[in-house]
Amino acid sequence: MSFLRLGLSNIIILHLVTERQYKHAFVVNIAKSLIGGFFTYTLISPATMLSISGGIAALLVMMAAKSSKLGFSIYGISIAGAVLHNLTQLALVKYTIIPNVQVFVLTPILLLLGMVSGIVVAYLTLIFRDKIKDLRLT
Repeated sequence: MSFLRLGLSNIIILHLVTERQYKHAFVVNIAKSLIGGFFTYTLISPATMLSISGGIAALLVMMAAKSSKLGFSIYGISIAGAVLHNLTQLALVKYTIIPNVQVFVLTPILLLLGMVSGIVVAYLTLIFRDKIKDLRLT
């Protein structure tokens, strides 16, 4: 299952979203997909399209969660982004690459993995923030 990745590059994006630096988060989001596609020789492929599309969808839902009055924690924001990223990619695969509803058999595992990776990315983002604060103090 080489299509499953934790999404550690999303630590920077989540940090930028929680700091309300949405333009920077968008640029990093697009850049990481393009650079990743370049280095894996998949720049002009469905994989890069899926990465960019899932990333944009995730970013939009994270921005909405951060801006809402519901009081999402960093964990809620991260989980929402990770889950929507996975679901967006799954829907795009169904409607552009494999036009078969059988692709949705992956939905439960992608929801679970999105929740797990969202928690891990949020936790690591909090550690990252602490390290940045330590650097600013010295």
